[in-house]
Amino acid sequence: MDDAFQRKRNHGPAPRLANELRKIRVSVFFTEGEFADICSRVPAASRPSSHIRQAVLGKIPKQIPELNKKAWVELARAAANLNQIAARLNMLHQSGLPMLEAEVAVVQVELSNFRNQLIGSTTTMADEEDDESDA
Repeated sequence: MDDAFQRKRNHGPAPRLANELRKIRVSVFFTEGEFADICSRVPAASRPSSHIRQAVLGKIPKQIPELNKKAWVELARAAANLNQIAARLNMLHQSGLPMLEAEVAVVQVELSNFRNQLIGSTTTMADEEDDESDA
């Protein structure tokens, strides 16, 4: 029987530790309007109960407006293009042409900061560089 417990699980999520099991249930009643309001706030991949638990525990993630998500995707393309331009400039520099590294770096920082602002992040590329230099 011990072999059965030591075999690798091939399906489903890993079992939770005893102190992580949710054993206590709290029942709450909502009006149809309240429940509809809650459901409208729940991300598509989540359930209302999970969303309510996160809200009560103060762990609810920020809701990113759909327009900002679309802008993020579009800026990702622009960032990829910028990286390609930087790579080509580096190749040109290696072949003897003057480098525009500082100008490209400024544009990369501004683009990264703008993308972070779209999703409500307070971290800027300059902050990240400071963190790396402190380490």
